[in-house]
Amino acid sequence: MAVEKGKGQSSLPVRPRKYDVFLSCRSDDTSKTFVDHLYSKFCQVGINTFRAGDEQLSEVAKAIEGSIVFIIVLSKNYASSRRCLNELLHILELKNNSKRLVLPIFYDVDPSDVRKQSGIFAEAFARHKACFQEENNILL
Repeated sequence: MAVEKGKGQSSLPVRPRKYDVFLSCRSDDTSKTFVDHLYSKFCQVGINTFRAGDEQLSEVAKAIEGSIVFIIVLSKNYASSRRCLNELLHILELKNNSKRLVLPIFYDVDPSDVRKQSGIFAEAFARHKACFQEENNILL
């Protein structure tokens, strides 16, 4: 079902919102500290928040699709997690196709390392590349 176009209205399909916020983080780095406090505060003030844990990938994908704001907590080991990078890819695809807000938080990491994919982020991407090559028996 599409919304009729008019002043200030979009022709994008109307999707029911399941979560206000999707919180993406590398739990090894942040779950017992910053992210736990952030999640607790959101819940206390009535912001319906999803934080991935042991859920199936399909559940996480549905939560991403049903959220309107995404908070990405970029920590030192965020890029080393294939799960985190897949979440981020899905989030950015949705952002490009709809009006959703993505807020990055740089937790104990230099924003320029993320932007330039240098330092610990470069190392993580090099490991992913090596694993990809090994899994697919290819040389790049």
